[in-house]
Amino acid sequence: MRLGLAATFLASLLGCTQSVTQLIVVVDTDYAIPAGLDELSVAVRTPEGTRSTETEPLDGSESLPFTLAVVPESLDRLGPLEVEAIGSLDGTELVRRRARVTLVRGETLTLLLHLLRACEDVSCPEGESCGPEGCRPIDAPVYPWGGVPPRLGEDAGPAFDGGPLDASGRDSGPFDGGPRDAGLLEAGPADAGALDAPDAGPGCTVLGCDDGNVCTTDVCAVDGTCTHVDNAVACDDGAFCNGLDTCRDGACSVHAGNPCGGGTTCDEASGACRGCVDDSTCPAAMSGAWGECGGFADACAARGTESRMVRTFSCVSGVCVASDATEERACTRSTDGFVCGASTCGLFGACAGTGCELTGTQSRTCTDRVCEAEACRSVSRTETAGCARDTEGDACGSNSCTTWSACAGFVGACGTTGTQSRTCTTYACAGGACSMTSTPESRACSRITDGASCGATVCGAFTACAFADECTTTGTQSRTCTDAVCARGACGLSTRTETAACSRASTDGLSCRPGTVCDLWGLCSGFSTTCDESGTQTRRCTTYTCSAGRCGGASLTESQACTRDTDGDTCGTGRCCTAGSCGLCVAPL
Repeated sequence: MRLGLAATFLASLLGCTQSVTQLIVVVDTDYAIPAGLDELSVAVRTPEGTRSTETEPLDGSESLPFTLAVVPESLDRLGPLEVEAIGSLDGTELVRRRARVTLVRGETLTLLLHLLRACEDVSCPEGESCGPEGCRPIDAPVYPWGGVPPRLGEDAGPAFDGGPLDASGRDSGPFDGGPRDAGLLEAGPADAGALDAPDAGPGCTVLGCDDGNVCTTDVCAVDGTCTHVDNAVACDDGAFCNGLDTCRDGACSVHAGNPCGGGTTCDEASGACRGCVDDSTCPAAMSGAWGECGGFADACAARGTESRMVRTFSCVSGVCVASDATEERACTRSTDGFVCGASTCGLFGACAGTGCELTGTQSRTCTDRVCEAEACRSVSRTETAGCARDTEGDACGSNSCTTWSACAGFVGACGTTGTQSRTCTTYACAGGACSMTSTPESRACSRITDGASCGATVCGAFTACAFADECTTTGTQSRTCTDAVCARGACGLSTRTETAACSRASTDGLSCRPGTVCDLWGLCSGFSTTCDESGTQTRRCTTYTCSAGRCGGASLTESQACTRDTDGDTCGTGRCCTAGSCGLCVAPL
């Protein structure tokens, strides 16, 4: 939305091809529209005390920022002007911003009036008004008009920032007998350099860089320094008789020469050629240097016009009277890369850095409005900036701990609770460097002591060596021992039997059970005759003895005499045994 005190103001704002003295008031706000503000008023008080007010209702369809052009009725009184911007909601004033400025002849200047929520209910002392930096004097800074109204937070200027000169150059119109033109830069489109990064305001302005030399173009660079570039525009050294003048090497040093010829005499005092008879005896027409190419339709337009002064002479009463006219011709420029609108940038990302360093970089995406093929296009770029990091306490290495020590610190031999310890190493940022800290740690631990010894063992004497049998040489012996043993965390006594191996000398040859074992005697036999009553009988006997620790037996056969009773046994026909002999049988009595 553009506010104008008159329709001519808007026309002046949109573009002009000649010097214009005006003030562009730019109003921006961080209030939501229309929820926060639904009405905007801008009032201007002239040096004569006349107050003009423009009021606009806000419904949310407007585009920020708001602009208003102020053109003085007379160039004789350029200030001071008092400008006020007032934001209201439902008919109630919420915030007001006031400034006092003075215009500059031939300049289009920019005044920023921001209506901020932080200034609501702020009461400033007399002569001050609330803005981005709190209460400040109402004598506000102004900046050269850059072609595009800056948004809240953007730099208002300068109009020159390292690119080609603005479209409208110095005044190249005819000489008019008055003081030399101020040579101030006019309100052409923004130049080709990139917009300054958002800051609190320019370090310099074009006006502040003016060195008073018409033969230098004064430029306020983006770094806030002034430069003065030699040009070749028309100038006036104040002398008539050396002809039209042109700048070179920063001075009005190039002169066309004596303009008078054909028998005329140059009169410096009157600034005329005297002694002419007719027009043919006057100097020929002379042309000044072409001015800078200007009058472009917009910031990206490549076709414009340039002008120069053409001076012709006519003989009047013996004096060659000069007549000046302006000659124009088409001109072109290359606008590729020119800035044609405000740059917009997103928020900076997180501050990124290395390790524990306290400084890093952050980036954001900016969109520039740049000319390409005579059209204004959006070009994205990444902008980086230094930033500070708070790394205090941040981890900067791999923390580690030693293994836990053995459980120790028990109370007595039967204690079951104790402690174990270890050392842990941590790495954390401190003062911008990685610092190592070692910290001991401990924890409770426990053990099982049931059955563990808690005192001396007392044992009796061993018993005699006991062997498994008569032949073995190794055996066991035992004794009774009393142990001091832990049980349920306390020391107590426990009795046990302890055995030990023992041995004896070789038992080889010793009798071992069952000793000598004999079978039953066999039948009596070996009789010589049928009636023989004396014979023999045998048996087998085994004798057991020890050998190599084992009981083994050796067998032998025994024999002995035996008898039988054969009396009455028949020993032939009619014959019977009697007392071991065979005889006649005798009948019993």
